[in-house]
Amino acid sequence: IQTNSSTPPNGFSFSGNITALGKGSMIEKAILPLSNFSIQDYSFVAVNNEIYGVACIQLNWIYYKSFIKYNPNTNTWVTLPSFNNTRRQFGLIALNNKIYIMGGDTGSGTNRTFFAKVEAYDISTNSWSNKSDMLTGRILGSRNLVTINNKIYMLGGQYYQSLNWVYSNVLEEYNPLTNSWTSLQAINASLIYINSLVSFSGKIYASCSPVSNTNNVILKYDFAQNSWANTNTPNLLTTNSPTIVSNSQKLLAIENSGFFVCIYDSISNNWVVSPGANSSELPVFIDNDLVSIAYTQNPHVMFYSLYTNQVIIDFFTLYQLSNSFNLNNELYYINSSNSNQLGILKYQKPNKLYTHCKN
Repeated sequence: IQTNSSTPPNGFSFSGNITALGKGSMIEKAILPLSNFSIQDYSFVAVNNEIYGVACIQLNWIYYKSFIKYNPNTNTWVTLPSFNNTRRQFGLIALNNKIYIMGGDTGSGTNRTFFAKVEAYDISTNSWSNKSDMLTGRILGSRNLVTINNKIYMLGGQYYQSLNWVYSNVLEEYNPLTNSWTSLQAINASLIYINSLVSFSGKIYASCSPVSNTNNVILKYDFAQNSWANTNTPNLLTTNSPTIVSNSQKLLAIENSGFFVCIYDSISNNWVVSPGANSSELPVFIDNDLVSIAYTQNPHVMFYSLYTNQVIIDFFTLYQLSNSFNLNNELYYINSSNSNQLGILKYQKPNKLYTHCKN
């Protein structure tokens, strides 16, 4: 039988065959309420199937801060109480119904202030509070942060000192219960760029690159040993900065050009290579598919089935996209085609039929 669900009915098992019906489409949704400003920096995070956004904005050379929320059910943005410190190049992450903004900077050139300040927004009380400072002030991004075991972990970031950039290579742990930071094991000092940081099966995984962007590695951190180890990164991932993503079932790496998707086997500590489809941007999991975007001559959405390694391609009109979200198993993007008028795009997926066989 064929159904529109990847979950087989009772008495059936999935056959491995998926059929796409028709094409998907990008639907333009609400514009962010920041169109009168020059947007200097922004970051978004999804919590409880809503999107929260932090922005550093400029008007007449004066910097302002903004905190907003998008509700997909009403297709509206609302302005929320703002945080205390205006900043750019910050990290944003959510944990246990709170949203944390960490690090960042103000100023320009060598005349910069690097923030160690941490602030937390409590969704239940609609209010911000100051938390313990990071161990070192620096600029960073959400790619430098991950949550596991009800704690926040930070790796990487950089700051300016004595006319030189200093790159952090120490894994740092923030415990919200004690409101304290702890230094853990550092990675090799030559790995100055963190491409992505994820948690999977009780460990932290980091995709790291040196200055030359060659000899890239995917490392794993073992809490019991307080140590980092290589995951036997395959050669095809070492020459381009791979993006790693995970859900409760799998850890995957996408080679930067998107031609290969690699699935990690934690038992053998090796990667299994599957052909991709030239698609590596903004990966997100939707209904047991890894969905990513390609900005090529023929821009498209790639669906990579975790069940079958099957690839389905859907072409779309070119947009510049900056963030991807799974809201109620629907795919949403931040449309950054106009850098001073960000908006929401909803991707209407093509219908898919899954073939199941009677046991």
